Amino acid sequence: IDGRTVDVKRATPREESDRGGERGGRGGGERGGGDRRGGYGGGGRGNRDEQSANGDTEDKIMRKLFIGGLNYATTEETMKEYFERYGGLDDCVIMKFPDSGRSRGFGFIMFEKSEMVDKCQLDRPHQIDGKTIETKRATPKSDVRKPESQASVKKLYVGNLSDDISDSDLKEYFSRFGDVTSVEQMRWNDTGKKRGFGFVEFNDHDPVDKICLLGRHHVGDRRLEVKKALSKQEMELLKRQRMDEEFSQSRGGRDGGMDRGGMERGGGM
Repeated sequence: IDGRTVDVKRATPREESDRGGERGGRGGGERGGGDRRGGYGGGGRGNRDEQSANGDTEDKIMRKLFIGGLNYATTEETMKEYFERYGGLDDCVIMKFPDSGRSRGFGFIMFEKSEMVDKCQLDRPHQIDGKTIETKRATPKSDVRKPESQASVKKLYVGNLSDDISDSDLKEYFSRFGDVTSVEQMRWNDTGKKRGFGFVEFNDHDPVDKICLLGRHHVGDRRLEVKKALSKQEMELLKRQRMDEEFSQSRGGRDGGMDRGGMERGGGM
């Protein structure tokens, strides 16, 4: 074209998980009547348990941590020795480039019990070999391609609420996961009646990650729907970032820029 040879390649279609995320975004919109704070674009109610521990606090995903920002000289032995102060480890791995064997600067650990993860997260920030590292609950493999799975937010969307569930009921329940700073149930402007959804905000993102990973939550006889609360604008930004990452990988950048990317937090162990 215009005297230049161009490269043509079949475009990779969006994954089913991305399309599911778009459908799931309606969950917040329908309950929120277009409330932008409820515009979460994650999986809908139909597949919640496929991406969570389904209420099992000792499920593998509840005992696994992503470790990012590692010093490239840090070894698995050093990392294991550091984290064993919080309890026994079932596994410890640093991801490496297959050609050179050099560290990629991130890895995973899996504790023997989920309470050890809680202790470790409460003791942030962590430092190994003179470098402050990131510790974050690992993303399930079924969720790694969902852009919102990597987001760190302090606000939780809570759906499927009944009229008799009070703000104090929600605060009492969710306080077991962390310090609740606010609870808000949305109401119709004209009638003042509850709209069946609301938001719970914490002083840290880790309780939100844990709640979403655990998956199954009940207040009274009501099973709640829980998701990270992200605005439509935030979801669109995350989707664009995800598409940029996938394009970079398809152009040969799979081994580059992965310290905080989507694939590493769900795999590797």
